Amino acid sequence: MKEPVSVVITSYNRVELLRECILQIQSQSRPCEVIVCDDGSTDGSVEMVRAEFPEVVLVSNETGSPRWVVTQMDLGYRKASHRLILSIDEDLIVPDSETVDWLCSFFEDASVGIVAMPFVDVLRDERVQNASKTRGQVNQRHCHIGAGAMIDGQKYLEVGGYSLWLENYREEAELGLKMFDAGYKVIVPPPEHVARHLRRQGGLSEVASFRSARNDVLFYWRYTPGRMWPIYVTATILRNLVDGFKERTVAARIRGLFAALPHSLRHSIARQPVTTQAFAKFRALKSTGPQPVEKFT
Repeated sequence: MKEPVSVVITSYNRVELLRECILQIQSQSRPCEVIVCDDGSTDGSVEMVRAEFPEVVLVSNETGSPRWVVTQMDLGYRKASHRLILSIDEDLIVPDSETVDWLCSFFEDASVGIVAMPFVDVLRDERVQNASKTRGQVNQRHCHIGAGAMIDGQKYLEVGGYSLWLENYREEAELGLKMFDAGYKVIVPPPEHVARHLRRQGGLSEVASFRSARNDVLFYWRYTPGRMWPIYVTATILRNLVDGFKERTVAARIRGLFAALPHSLRHSIARQPVTTQAFAKFRALKSTGPQPVEKFT
């Protein structure tokens, strides 16, 4: 019998998509434990899971305040019963019954920490994301894109998991950098099993711009090695200001930049610099996009 996999589905107010997502996972050829982490839905999502899928592990937020996706994922991963964890949004529909088994196959390489799930944002365009540049070739990337990925749960705990203060911006980049620092790979496979992602529509909100700017600064403050951090933090501040003017979100970005300062000045978010080698690999892959595995060993 094939080794089971845990599937963590983060959900908020998309009951019909959540139902379809669960059914697709339950149709997989490999046994799957399903864990739904709901962030306080008001559309009957929780009631639907309890009534129609009593076998599903349900982690519901009944505090009245949002936990945000990073906390939701972390709670789900820590509840998982199996080493390999497929993490997906409720609006990502896997393409066929062999998808989970296919993703598992890449973990035969013990140095792999994360395997991205290829997907298309069907409401936006037909571009395949989270996939290698060449069909049949496996690439490395600086991080996965958050709609879906399979994660080695043991390695996730080993590197310290997500930092919950990120809330829902830059968490994939942080996890990718931590994996590199521990000597593991972030893999983007060839586009052979491509999921459909029905992402919510809309531009970058004021809240998103605020968190994006704040987390950008804190990311480079925390992880840049040696004495390079002032250079990267300064460059990040300037880039956020330029992006803010382009997107007309400059006020929110300035608030985010100022919000980062107390954490860094008071060291409430302490520096944890990674190795120079891990940082260089992260920056190179971020700049170039996916590259052949053998280029970065």
